[in-house]
Amino acid sequence: MFKNKFKVFVFSYLGLGLVGLYFLSRFWIPDGYALVGHDSGLPLDAKEFFLSRLFAWNENTGFGVDTSFLFGSLSLHFIDYLSSLVTKAPYAGNWFNLFFWLSLLFGASLYFSYHLKDVFGKYFVFIFPPLIVFNFYISQSLFILERAKYSVLIGILIFLPILLKLLSKKISIFSGSFLSALIFFFFNGGSLLGLSLFGNLFVIIFAVFLFYLIYGVKNKDFSKLSRLVTFIFLTIILSLLLNSYQILPYLPGIFSQNYLSHLGGATISQSKNWVDYISRNTSLLNLFRLEGVPNWFSDLFIVSSEHPYARDYLENILLVLVSFIFPVLAFLGLILVKTPQTRKNLLFFSLITLVSMLLAVGTHPPFGAIYGFLYENVPGFFVFRTPYYKFAGAFLIGISVLIASTCSLIIKRLSVKFNHLVGYTVCFLSIGVWLLYHHSIFLPDNIFTWKTGFSTRTKIPGYVGEFYKWNQDQNKNGEKILLVPQLNPGDSSDGYTWGYWSLSPLTYTLPQIPAIVNEASLSSEEKAGVEKVYELIRQGDDEKFKSITSKLNIGYLLLRKDVNQSQNLEEYKKSLNEMKVISKIATFANWELYRIDNIKNPVIKSLSLLTLVEPGNIYLGREF
Repeated sequence: MFKNKFKVFVFSYLGLGLVGLYFLSRFWIPDGYALVGHDSGLPLDAKEFFLSRLFAWNENTGFGVDTSFLFGSLSLHFIDYLSSLVTKAPYAGNWFNLFFWLSLLFGASLYFSYHLKDVFGKYFVFIFPPLIVFNFYISQSLFILERAKYSVLIGILIFLPILLKLLSKKISIFSGSFLSALIFFFFNGGSLLGLSLFGNLFVIIFAVFLFYLIYGVKNKDFSKLSRLVTFIFLTIILSLLLNSYQILPYLPGIFSQNYLSHLGGATISQSKNWVDYISRNTSLLNLFRLEGVPNWFSDLFIVSSEHPYARDYLENILLVLVSFIFPVLAFLGLILVKTPQTRKNLLFFSLITLVSMLLAVGTHPPFGAIYGFLYENVPGFFVFRTPYYKFAGAFLIGISVLIASTCSLIIKRLSVKFNHLVGYTVCFLSIGVWLLYHHSIFLPDNIFTWKTGFSTRTKIPGYVGEFYKWNQDQNKNGEKILLVPQLNPGDSSDGYTWGYWSLSPLTYTLPQIPAIVNEASLSSEEKAGVEKVYELIRQGDDEKFKSITSKLNIGYLLLRKDVNQSQNLEEYKKSLNEMKVISKIATFANWELYRIDNIKNPVIKSLSLLTLVEPGNIYLGREF
């Protein structure tokens, strides 16, 4: 009878949590606002973006690009599309998408904690989920709605109860492996580009292996270790089979040494400098205090003046003192616990916490040399070039278990001394105190402002949609549209006065626009050709301009007068008005569209001469 009442209470708690997240999501992203830009990958046309991921070739990106290695992102972009249907807004960065992922994270946390109620007590069930959903590790990613990260964390939280059941022989190895593979088929990190996010899972598996290796040596019983290894091996095999649709397109790139370019990486030596930079302030002490977020700082020990709330938690003496309570709570449970089974589980999660913490600090002293060695010597480890973001998720799960279990043990003693009503009152007061401590992350400007004056939460100007509709209705031949002026020469970013900023052009979020711009992803030959077009516009050379645009299938020019900090905008405006081979055909508020006159792009061309160039001397063919 008590168990049934408790289940009802848990479901009521789930419902209450979902209602709270609904209103919070609506408060954070009201109707009319969208999350877009930076590294979000949130399209303004969610439907067409999802459909484009069904194909291996995208002709509208640059001069065409192979997107077969992104098949794994179908699951994330399908959710994007569904959220646009629910909200009746075309863009993916809507309130429902935010609500969906936070709710799933809350529900997975509650599922996980419910399976540990017999170990850590019933109060643990209610305390653990808020610790996972509301914290600085999750809040720092909300401005780009990092669905890939949430996907992996949700998968881990559902996977861990299966792992614990397997080790206690409550489920067979095959059943456990099949369920685990199925979980990470759906929660796949958004294609193999998100492989590094599985660092959180890898470190947990390693910690579990280490725990049962020590257990086996101590007790001279390796049966659980053997069961674990068999389970992991079978899970990997089944996962590879289920995810072969996204793995197979990667193989040619891996074998041709292009895998690093797919990840947007650099050489080991270059990215090692980045690892050192990102690890400067991610110390053991900061992590124990549940802080250590790299972008809170502008330099070593110097708080960033551009972060909206970092100064509150790093310089407010009261909040600094409160933060030292967390490591005390985390390990106090090891002193308070009395039963061997509970102690064993606490040691289990303590090891996960400590191992993940040693990796999350990256190359920060005193143990940073370990990470540096792994990074430079272990094949493939280079994908973890941002250690905090790749391993702090496992640390968050581990230390949240420790904190929630300690609180549960204390509250249980209070309820025994007094009554259950007192216990539940203290339980929910504890949750309230946790939320109060994190009060800064509940303000929209704090959450979505990633730098002073820059926010991913914005209102999309109507003329963006008007131009998009014109392209769908009028540009039936898919002629390329050159974006003018070119991207910021310093960092190749695309920014607008109304709020959008990203290293990916705005047209990426509108998948049907065949835009051309001097983006970083172009090959050196393609980029040289595009830069030549910009140069000819500035020079006003009509003849050469018309010749090269014909070869590049560029039929239109889009002058964007709302770009942010363009040094050549006025020069381009003057040149476009003076050039004789182009004419303005439409105006969309701050955007002006020009047509290149008498452009001809035959599908079939006859050549009088064919020149063959050896592969090693391909550079000789550029001018042809």
